[in-house]
Amino acid sequence: MSMTSTVSNTVHPEEYLHLVDTVISLYITQRIDIADMEYADLYQTGCLALCHAAATYDPEREASFSTYASVVIRNRLYDYCRHVNHVHSQLLYLDAPLADDSETAYVDQLQAPSESPAELFPLLQIIQEEYSGIAAKGVNALLLQASGYSS
Repeated sequence: MSMTSTVSNTVHPEEYLHLVDTVISLYITQRIDIADMEYADLYQTGCLALCHAAATYDPEREASFSTYASVVIRNRLYDYCRHVNHVHSQLLYLDAPLADDSETAYVDQLQAPSESPAELFPLLQIIQEEYSGIAAKGVNALLLQASGYSS
């Protein structure tokens, strides 16, 4: 008898794949300009969340599987989007402006190697302000090397 009750309570996630698409369209804004925020990435994350919902669903909690799975999918997608946005905010693109009111980009400041490392100081100092941790130490090492210190 317990085997039949277990079989009848089994949820088949493939029957609820439409929930992933619905949750994405209702709660998530796709950003094709950010890596890992395209529809395929969001859909994959939603499908993994649907499988997690199927594995953790308890029918005795008096909620339908659709309701439970929708909440699990939405929350997992929110966490995923927060993570992707955090990673994206830490990236520094060469075509990004040096300042909010400037049209000059990092790539515009890059020149062919010159004989005077002092020309690198302004760019390295700007970059150093943007970073912390190990990246800041690397930029600091470049500043020291440009000022004449050996490695």
